[in-house]
Amino acid sequence: MTAKPRVCQQIESDLIATASGDAGATAAERVQRHVAACPPCRRDFDAIARSKASSHAASHARARGEIARSRAELAERLADLRSRLVRYGIFDSPLAAS
Repeated sequence: MTAKPRVCQQIESDLIATASGDAGATAAERVQRHVAACPPCRRDFDAIARSKASSHAASHARARGEIARSRAELAERLADLRSRLVRYGIFDSPLAAS
């Protein structure tokens, strides 16, 4: 296995940040120029970007599941509260006349 060229080693942290969407504009531009000319770094970049997208999708799916569970629990609690409501009314009655 051969070591990465020095330029690839130097850009690696910016490559990861750019693929993750966390890099500044200057770093992202530099990485884009580099990966356009370096197939191994382009493969690394694409793999990191796919991993980030997959992680992001999983996170959203998990959040949607948690929201659905929370809504179901809230609906259950509201139904319980509705069943406990007491209704009353005031009306004249001959029994209460003094």
